[in-house]
Amino acid sequence: MSGYYDRDRNPRKTDGTEDMGTYTAAGTMNHPITHHGNAAEYQVSGIPFAKKIALVKDARTQLKFPYVTQWVEVIIEADHAVEIAFAEKGLSTATATTSNHVLVDGGSVSGQRSFGGIWRLKCNQLWFLCGETGGANIYVIAGLTNVPFADFPDISGIIGVGA
Repeated sequence: MSGYYDRDRNPRKTDGTEDMGTYTAAGTMNHPITHHGNAAEYQVSGIPFAKKIALVKDARTQLKFPYVTQWVEVIIEADHAVEIAFAEKGLSTATATTSNHVLVDGGSVSGQRSFGGIWRLKCNQLWFLCGETGGANIYVIAGLTNVPFADFPDISGIIGVGA
């Protein structure tokens, strides 16, 4: 019976066969694969992420996170309104307005910033569009998981995201 568990702990090649010289990053009982559906990645504290982004009027700006997020907060300077979407197709265009973005308004009191609150969601990128003359500065704070950017599925075709 003990051989059953010992066999599952042996290193594996990507094709599943045993090979003591080639180790995979995960795939054995001791090392579960990290992925966007792994609940443990969202139960621990997030890796800190903070970035200031200077938006230019009518320019679409993409923010790619190095890892999938646990939560995100976007802070916008006062007197500015910014569209935020999870796919480029979710932003407004010159000829049409989609409903797949959130319009966050920085308020009207000069010098203050609007806190949109913490959004508890997994994503690997955000898109921004500022239609205001002079653009706007925004600040993005996030808690990141250990799931790499590339391991998150493409959600741009989902209704409510980009379609």
